[in-house]
Amino acid sequence: MLKTSLMLFAILIFSGCEWCMQKVEIPVEVKVPVKCIVPEPKKESCELKGLNDVEVVAKLIECIYAYQDASKVCK
Repeated sequence: MLKTSLMLFAILIFSGCEWCMQKVEIPVEVKVPVKCIVPEPKKESCELKGLNDVEVVAKLIECIYAYQDASKVCK
């Protein structure tokens, strides 16, 4: 009687815990780091041909601001 009840109990435990063994798949978002490429600003904003010294400095400042605006894409 004891053997029979132990075997029945073991069978019930293994068949009852079958739901415990099921895998639950949960989607997990993984962020992969990507190297950012800074786009080039407009070429006409950085041309310095045919300008005097004051205009060259002003164009260089405009060009620097254009590169700063273009680099904001990566932030």
